[in-house]
Amino acid sequence: MNRAGKEERDDSLVKCAETVLNSKLISSHKNMFACMIVEAVNILDDDLDMKMIGIKHVTGGSVGASFLVKGVAFKKTFSYAGFE
Repeated sequence: MNRAGKEERDDSLVKCAETVLNSKLISSHKNMFACMIVEAVNILDDDLDMKMIGIKHVTGGSVGASFLVKGVAFKKTFSYAGFE
């Protein structure tokens, strides 16, 4: 697919994603999340399952501070010597 075709397809996908993101919680950030969704889908190879994309909620911060992690994300937990 040429670059213009990919951009046109991605624009259509962003509009579709924005349509399903019309909720009170994130409607003011729907373009940001729609672009993030399309980018995440584009990262997947053709043989990878959409279940490989996950959304993790982290307490604190703001919705606008959300970002896409390209790879595997682990929630860091703190431990100390002798912790089991």
